[in-house]
Amino acid sequence: MGSQTSASRLHLKPLGHSGLHRCAEVPSNQAAGKPIDNRRMSRIMAFVGQHIEQNFTVADLAEVACMSQAHFARSFKTTTGRSPHEFVSGIRLVLAKQMLADRHLPISDIALSVGFSSQSNFSRAFRDATGMTPRAWRANSAVFE
Repeated sequence: MGSQTSASRLHLKPLGHSGLHRCAEVPSNQAAGKPIDNRRMSRIMAFVGQHIEQNFTVADLAEVACMSQAHFARSFKTTTGRSPHEFVSGIRLVLAKQMLADRHLPISDIALSVGFSSQSNFSRAFRDATGMTPRAWRANSAVFE
């Protein structure tokens, strides 16, 4: 997974790596879509915060939660109302909006630091989510400062 980033940018408190490898047995008859418990959600959020600038998959998140991918995806959506991908993308865009306030940070650096593979992918996702480009968002936010 490469280098790690500070989870403080997400205002998350990392739980450390010791909890990431303790998997409890999940009964096979557990109901699909049952919400994820707080302990697992804390581990997931810590993982996301520590790896936000990296490319990770639903399989990685499911492993952190000690669940199968399919069960994790259903349970995560039940818990958050969003798919894992939508949830992580939302966190990345919130961080990007915060970072855009710093006019000295190049947009390409912001894109990479929040986990997008390129500035063009970041701009497309940002525009789809907000209706404006990162550059326009930055210019528009300057009006209110």
